[in-house]
Amino acid sequence: MGSNALQVTCYCNPITGTCPGGHSFSGDYIWDRKNHCLPISEVRPILGQLTNALSHLGSVGMVHADLKPGNIMVVNRHESPIKVKLIDFGLACPASAVMPGDRVGTVGYCAPEVMLGLPYNEAIDMWSLGLVAVELATGLDSGSATRSCSRLWRLH
Repeated sequence: MGSNALQVTCYCNPITGTCPGGHSFSGDYIWDRKNHCLPISEVRPILGQLTNALSHLGSVGMVHADLKPGNIMVVNRHESPIKVKLIDFGLACPASAVMPGDRVGTVGYCAPEVMLGLPYNEAIDMWSLGLVAVELATGLDSGSATRSCSRLWRLH
């Protein structure tokens, strides 16, 4: 595999809840918390893990392009600190392959440059991470609050 390639390995089956070696996981997702805010003692490690994942993606020139609570899986809710994994790389692409005007991501979590059809790069994932951070810390659905920006998408 080349130095710019990213190998994504699926370790666990979310349908059966099993992993190689017979281990199991809860299969919970961050958005399963029913709009309850998390204590800052849980938010910090979650954001740290996601930042590390995005940093790694950026280091190999990849854009996730669909960071949202539904794409954050809780590996072990009872472990301290809580462990999460970034999932769903279906829209991920090399930053060098991004075409201005490509519409990626989920409306409400998209960076302004995506919604306006402007060139974008790995920074769009950090925008989405900021919205996820607001949701985790406040319990408010920041995605729905920013969906009003979807008018920009339709107008452009």
